[in-house]
Amino acid sequence: MNNIIINNVEVEFKVVDNKVFANSLQVAEVFEKRHTHILDTIKALPQDDFTKPNFRLSEYKDATGRTLPMYNLTRDGFSLLVMGFTGEKAYKWKVEFLKAFNLLLEENKRLKFSLYTDKIANLEAHRY
Repeated sequence: MNNIIINNVEVEFKVVDNKVFANSLQVAEVFEKRHTHILDTIKALPQDDFTKPNFRLSEYKDATGRTLPMYNLTRDGFSLLVMGFTGEKAYKWKVEFLKAFNLLLEENKRLKFSLYTDKIANLEAHRY
């Protein structure tokens, strides 16, 4: 379950290196903001040891085929980005995103644990 509906937008979360990511394009759509505004907000952040791993530059193709920038955001990156978004709707959508991040992180941990225990059981079965 990596796609979750938030504000009538199907948000695709990706798990890479045990981290869950959402992208800036979908954040803009959910929060009803222009993607250029989201990009400007991200670019205005200090480029330091916190932002680099939490805001990963990527790209996408728009409807006309142009390649444009977007960012993949970790839970921490998302939290920092939307901290200033205010209002009742923004609060609701922030909570929904954070619930989704937490759910997917838990699912990823459970899957890894299950794979680990399966390997142990397989080793034990072939031990004798």
